[in-house]
Amino acid sequence: MAPCIRPAPTERFIKILDEPGIHMIANGIIPKNTCPFCTSRRNVQERYLAKIRQRYDDQLTVIEVPLFPGELKGQEQLMQYARYLGWGAGAGLKEDTGAEP
Repeated sequence: MAPCIRPAPTERFIKILDEPGIHMIANGIIPKNTCPFCTSRRNVQERYLAKIRQRYDDQLTVIEVPLFPGELKGQEQLMQYARYLGWGAGAGLKEDTGAEP
């Protein structure tokens, strides 16, 4: 059987994941609920998250961001997303004061 040859971008990505202190964002996590379809999809996500945690537990911080009900638009929704990333009250995002820059 021939050896597996990985493209250069994949090799770089694997090297990055092997560095300590890297964060991985798991986006679109379906919330736990009673909907059979959602429960099925959540179970699939949980299996993938378990594999990520098993492989990179000591190297990665996995940040789980839930699936939002719609498209993220506007400053308040972006700040809500930022809070999931651990940015406090949206640190790193400028408050809109209405004044011109």
